Amino acid sequence: AVPLVLQSQCHNAAMRFRTESVVAANKKLTDYMHSIGGITLNMGDGIIHSWLNELVVPNTIVVGGDSHTRTPTALSFPLGSGGIAEAAATGVTEITVPGSVLVRLTGEFKQGITVRDLVNYIPYKAQKLFGKNVFEGSIIEFRRIGKPFDMIDVFKITNASAERSAAAAYFEQEAQTVAEYVKNHSLPIIEQLIKAGYDNNGVLENRKKALEEYIENPRTVTADDKAKYVSVLDIDLSEIDQPYIACPHTPDNVKPLSELAGMPAEFCFIGSCMSGKKDFEAFERITRDMEKLACETWAAPPTRLIEAELKEVLDVLKKRGVRVEVSGCSLCMGNQ
Repeated sequence: AVPLVLQSQCHNAAMRFRTESVVAANKKLTDYMHSIGGITLNMGDGIIHSWLNELVVPNTIVVGGDSHTRTPTALSFPLGSGGIAEAAATGVTEITVPGSVLVRLTGEFKQGITVRDLVNYIPYKAQKLFGKNVFEGSIIEFRRIGKPFDMIDVFKITNASAERSAAAAYFEQEAQTVAEYVKNHSLPIIEQLIKAGYDNNGVLENRKKALEEYIENPRTVTADDKAKYVSVLDIDLSEIDQPYIACPHTPDNVKPLSELAGMPAEFCFIGSCMSGKKDFEAFERITRDMEKLACETWAAPPTRLIEAELKEVLDVLKKRGVRVEVSGCSLCMGNQ
């Protein structure tokens, strides 16, 4: 009934070298998923949402048993295990669709400001305007007015909607922009998976065909002119004049960097589903003149494919004292 059921081992991948019972449990789960026609990723393959962003067919409905199941090109909802089982078994599950909050993005970033700063600036400005987390339980609809965002940055923005406690997120993109990404990035990844033996009775082959059909006839979902929103947040990217930092004990506790000036960094972690190849390359570039880093630093690439692309960068970082962990959720999940 469901074209693709995907299972990952990302949450506890860091335990694979340390806990035999975790490895045994994951092996049992993998065998079971194969028996019901699912596709399973192995421990060390990486974070499920980083893969999911590549494997969804745009404009479809996706449900996932993980808090970060929010993809930019489809409407995706995180559900409990019962809802996921129901959807996988029958192709149907019950979802109460909440109201939407519209986030309109105009202008361009100032030099040195990145999408990660935007991720933190969104709750910062919303708190200033509305005095509360208006995103909780809602669907966040992102609308870019101007030059399209890079798709990797779009993934970061929608993945971060989990930190806003949003029920779902969608990013309006031009259909051709999405189609080009699917053609040049997602299709090669599926082909690699098939070649590596991940397919199960043609499930991935069918997914490949569905993506090829989308490329031939790309389309996107946009709001109609009469759409009503719970709240509307307008952000001119040029108004973000400095980095914004999430502080304890919630991602919504955001402060501008100027308020934290002089505070020493005690630990550094590069990773999570909101990281990509560019983030690791930027860290290497920033630390290039340092013989030794000032604080303990760990790095965990989100997927083994990104890890392979970063081999030279990671080798350099290791020489600077960075501890490179297996691809997965790692410290982001609180493991170790």
